[in-house]
Amino acid sequence: MARLKLNGALRTYSPLSRFLELEILTMGIDGKKQLWETLRDLAGLAARLPDVDFDELIERAERQRAELEPFRMRAGTKALAAPTVSTDLNRSSPSRDVP
Repeated sequence: MARLKLNGALRTYSPLSRFLELEILTMGIDGKKQLWETLRDLAGLAARLPDVDFDELIERAERQRAELEPFRMRAGTKALAAPTVSTDLNRSSPSRDVP
């Protein structure tokens, strides 16, 4: 199913595939961090669940996000880079009969 997207490569893995996977993983980590913050602060679970270290869970999510970021940036740069233009004049110019 994942191959049925507009990534320029139907049967092979493309740079866009890697970038999308890392973006989704990043969103999951960010969502997890927000969940821990919500449970700790708004739901008041820190007092009701003293054995759960919400601060450590939040810090762990921040570390995971920081560790993932260079890979996400590199994949995004590769996937979204402008395509290179061929400088081969023989291929781009019309053919002429030269006497």
